[in-house]
Amino acid sequence: MSIAAWRWRRFSRADPRPRARPAPLSLVASPRKTECVTFPRSGHHALLACLHRYFGEQLRYCELYQPRQFLAEQGIASHGPMDEDPATNFQKNHDWDLKLRRRPGRLYLVQYRLPTEALASWYKLDLIDQGGEDTRPRWETFARRGCDFWRGFMRKWAIKPAPGTFPLGYERLVDSPEAALADVLRFLTGGAEPDLPRLRSALRAAPITRRNSARTFQHYDLDFFGDLLRRCRREIERAPGLAEALREP
Repeated sequence: MSIAAWRWRRFSRADPRPRARPAPLSLVASPRKTECVTFPRSGHHALLACLHRYFGEQLRYCELYQPRQFLAEQGIASHGPMDEDPATNFQKNHDWDLKLRRRPGRLYLVQYRLPTEALASWYKLDLIDQGGEDTRPRWETFARRGCDFWRGFMRKWAIKPAPGTFPLGYERLVDSPEAALADVLRFLTGGAEPDLPRLRSALRAAPITRRNSARTFQHYDLDFFGDLLRRCRREIERAPGLAEALREP
């Protein structure tokens, strides 16, 4: 092939359409005051990274738990709790005791994940945080307790969500990030259509990908994981998107 032909072939494969430019931040609808109630390891920081790039300084985030290196790496400042800092408009909450009360004037974005996937990933983090020996009995005790918490969390937040609540499954977030984030942005801004060039720019800067598959987990066992899923069957069948995700190969 001649050099001229190679250059033409390379050029003809490229998309000739110019990439649309994001709207100025001043024209982007601001997020309303929202608590992000998330089950551990359900993609909260992946979502946060994109929202931070989309909203910029309009997003004032509060990390109720000990901030990790992630926030510093992403250039995200952690503001005070909503009850103390009126400027804070996006706050993370795990609702550990399932006693979090809904507050007037707040939205609730709920993140969750298939229990086996979430618990396997959470256990790895717990080993880092708590230290100690990694054993099969330790994992099984952790998983059974976590399974009970997952069921209560789902019944309270994700199944038949109350008005002002948006349930977001991890599986949808990683499989269809642009569509999922567009829906989240509409929810946060009161129905304003998202600026797609700005959204796509955010996703290019902070891609959302699936992480920590249960099938590569060090204690993966088909029988035990199957038992966990059976214990959570009713909640899986009733929560948006989980039954479909479970049927995928």
